[in-house]
Amino acid sequence: KRQVINATIQNLYQFEAHTEVAVSGGLQNSNQVRIYDQASVSVTGNYAQTVEARLNCYIGGTVAGAGFGQLIVSQAVTLDGELSLSRPGNELPGDGQTLVLIDANSISGTFTNVQGRNLGTNALFEEELTATSLLLHAPQLPDLIVSGISTPTVQSQMEPWLIEWTVLNQGAPLVGTFELRDYVYLSQDAVLDQDDRQIGYGSSQHASLATSESYTYGVDIDTEYLSEYAAGDYYVIVGTDPWNDWWESDESNNWLAVPLTLTVPNVDLSVVELVAPAAITAGEPLEVRWLVENQGSETTEATGLSDALYLTEDGTLDTVVSQLSS
Repeated sequence: KRQVINATIQNLYQFEAHTEVAVSGGLQNSNQVRIYDQASVSVTGNYAQTVEARLNCYIGGTVAGAGFGQLIVSQAVTLDGELSLSRPGNELPGDGQTLVLIDANSISGTFTNVQGRNLGTNALFEEELTATSLLLHAPQLPDLIVSGISTPTVQSQMEPWLIEWTVLNQGAPLVGTFELRDYVYLSQDAVLDQDDRQIGYGSSQHASLATSESYTYGVDIDTEYLSEYAAGDYYVIVGTDPWNDWWESDESNNWLAVPLTLTVPNVDLSVVELVAPAAITAGEPLEVRWLVENQGSETTEATGLSDALYLTEDGTLDTVVSQLSS
């Protein structure tokens, strides 16, 4: 819906545009003009902003009036005060694209303060003021992918396991000293989701990561992580930058999955002998001896095996009275 205002607006307290607004006359901003991302303001005349005032434009996309708020002025623009750049969501405005925030016949002055050009250490925009326009340049973004995973196709639950992977930057360079974090998951399918358990982690320091540059990292997987898994077919998934610490041109391609068959060794530990007195006296020492035997066909590599001794009512673990020792 288009709104038309046939008046010159001066000394307003607050002016908000939620849709396309046409002002047939000048617009003097003495406090705040707010243009939402699905709106634009067209002024037939001049636009002037005082030192106390703010121009607040919402930016959620790259299309003027449908992605970011735009100010169009047929005559002169005089700038002062503050420019505030707001994002209605978490989406980035673009990858190397240029947005025309103000389009005028002429522009003089400048903003004394710009809010919202950065988010943390990430640059959202770089503004450029020309004789007739205010441009916002969205930076070109990196694009990190896991380009390869080196792991056995068959892995025993009890054997040492080394996983190596390569992360490639196929987008714009990453510069400055920074940390990149990678995570290793074991999954029942080739899609990373919240049900997949993390079994490994890698963290690496970098001074830069240029376009087409890569790094390789590896971790030894603790076999304790595998003890709860049954033998069968799984997928090893490696994800880089899983918490999106770095903005990228594509956040959906940060992980890679490769198939893996997990085997469980034929180990069967059984208590084959138990020697204990038929009757005991409360408060007297009790001597119990037992023998544990591996009745499986393979040797266990497990260390630190522990046994537990229980007092029960009927010789089953369903009626345990007390645990005597472990």
